[in-house]
Amino acid sequence: MSEIQVILALMDAEDDADRLQASAQNLLPLLREVEGIEEVGLFTEAETPDGSKSFGAIVPGALKFLVENSQILQGVAWVGDRLINGRTLKMKVKAPNGSEVELEAKSREDFDYQLQQAIAFCNQNR
Repeated sequence: MSEIQVILALMDAEDDADRLQASAQNLLPLLREVEGIEEVGLFTEAETPDGSKSFGAIVPGALKFLVENSQILQGVAWVGDRLINGRTLKMKVKAPNGSEVELEAKSREDFDYQLQQAIAFCNQNR
């Protein structure tokens, strides 16, 4: 099975690291309930998206997960409602062939559009 890796990073200059981390942690159990989403966890890799607040191995406000196919990405559209609220949400998507795209949204409408772009990208890069 070809899986798609997704990293979501929440950024807000006015929120401290604890609030960003709490927002990400609140999403973990919700994402784990979505069929087709696997390996949901906090983003702890050394490479961090530009503008994120990071110390040590954990990136506050960032999480990662795998999806079985691009259509499951549509199932996470509700994330925009929960996270944006005046914040910036960066999304990095790694397609099954290893190609990557980075997207950024500052509103619910932006997130919906960027999510559609991510789905199209994954469909083109199987």
